[in-house]
Amino acid sequence: MFSLWDTFRATHPLFTMIHQERTGDIISTMLDFQKQNPTKMLPMWSMYQNENTCMIGLHAFPVIADAYMKGLTKSKPQDLINAMVISANQPGIDSTSGRAIYPSYYGQMHYLKKGYHPNGLVRTGVSVTLEHAYDDWTVALAANKSGDINVKNEFLKRGQYFENVWDTNTKFFRAKLNNGKFREPFDPRAYHREDFHDRDYTEGNAWQYLWFVPHDVYGLADMMGGKKAMADKLDQLFTLPYLGESTVGDVSGLIGDYAHGNEPCHHVGYLYNYVGQPWKTQKLIHQIDKEFYKAAPDGYIGNEDAGQMSAWYVFSAMGFYPVNPAGGIYVFGSPLLEEVQMNLENGNKFTIKANNISKENIYIQSVKLNGKPYKNVWIKHGDIVSGGTLEYNMGSKPSKWGAKTKPVPYADGTVQLND
Repeated sequence: MFSLWDTFRATHPLFTMIHQERTGDIISTMLDFQKQNPTKMLPMWSMYQNENTCMIGLHAFPVIADAYMKGLTKSKPQDLINAMVISANQPGIDSTSGRAIYPSYYGQMHYLKKGYHPNGLVRTGVSVTLEHAYDDWTVALAANKSGDINVKNEFLKRGQYFENVWDTNTKFFRAKLNNGKFREPFDPRAYHREDFHDRDYTEGNAWQYLWFVPHDVYGLADMMGGKKAMADKLDQLFTLPYLGESTVGDVSGLIGDYAHGNEPCHHVGYLYNYVGQPWKTQKLIHQIDKEFYKAAPDGYIGNEDAGQMSAWYVFSAMGFYPVNPAGGIYVFGSPLLEEVQMNLENGNKFTIKANNISKENIYIQSVKLNGKPYKNVWIKHGDIVSGGTLEYNMGSKPSKWGAKTKPVPYADGTVQLND
């Protein structure tokens, strides 16, 4: 089963640490799946060897790109690039009826032509545009490493297609019609019906999908008016008044309009690190850990979703999370455990310690990596699999540690691919 809309976010990145050999096998299986698939598509959401396209996105791309960037794939690099490019350029099926429940496959012809998925011709056009833009960026990421500059440049451009559904007036991503106009009326907190012609977002609303630009968080901040404006918008998200349970069953675990019980929000609590306020991330992550995960039959606030809810918890308990699932970078939160030891397949051990951690001591005061002071609010995948020790020193009051850290990097661990 490839429940990729859920698992590309944290489950597969976790596998690149604890199941490295299996990760290579998973990628090989994806390529074999494509060879046998009459549509020539990589899996989107398959079960029992059958593709049912029940969820959106081309999220085999970030899984493949991430494994390739981390040196875990067994196929030739160009075979990986070709597999993604073939899938990304399939025109899909222009249909609004029958089995075409989600527009991951049908409607791609519109995205290729216009740079967005137009509502009225496809469903959930905002969500699909945002997620496909990210997926396309991961193709550019892999192509950059392989040296395929033409593919890199083409898919870097496509990776910015999220800009095509940005409304500069409301400062939200909004449904755009085939004529290029935004669909009216607009309510950023509304959950639209399942009706084909009245659905802008997948299992969410404009507030929850506002943050899905994991490959260009700083670009998103610029669109909002800068880091302070983004910080203020995050504050607003987490303090919006409670309106009752949503009409979308998957949306649960609300803090304001943040919904931890559903995947689109899973990275959002970590975004304060990008705007110089890491202590707010630390408080939120600790709150989510404690309130939404319990040792009980109903201990999850939402669906387990093939391991994604658990993977979020495992990462967060260690004190970090992959905001960009294919970025090779893990952003700090608030550790939950006194000590964790990872026995890696390469024979190395990576130990994580949280000194002075307690119910009250949830804020990071300082960090050491392999005994040396560490100033960044993120850690590279390579630093973990090389083995060593990460130490958090915890306290009861918010600390300015990390507030002036250099920007969270992407791609090769040093610079943004877009730079």
